[in-house]
Amino acid sequence: MNEKDKTMTLRQAIDRSRSHNEIVSIEYAATDSTELELALGDIYDGQIDSACENDGAIDVWGWTEEMADGEMDWRLRVTLTTEAA
Repeated sequence: MNEKDKTMTLRQAIDRSRSHNEIVSIEYAATDSTELELALGDIYDGQIDSACENDGAIDVWGWTEEMADGEMDWRLRVTLTTEAA
């Protein structure tokens, strides 16, 4: 999957999370959570935070300064994968 497709996957997941008010589960090709957060930072103009789950998935969410404390703009559950060679 190229970078454009990876970016589109993140954008679509964020859009779905917003429109359906749900945590969206996706797979994303990255070596670690830092790479994921950098990619999200490129497409989201707000704050991003994350937590690693016991099963290895990453719970990641975004919000803006204008939002009330504890409110989230979107939320994803991301499983990191490696791209096939």
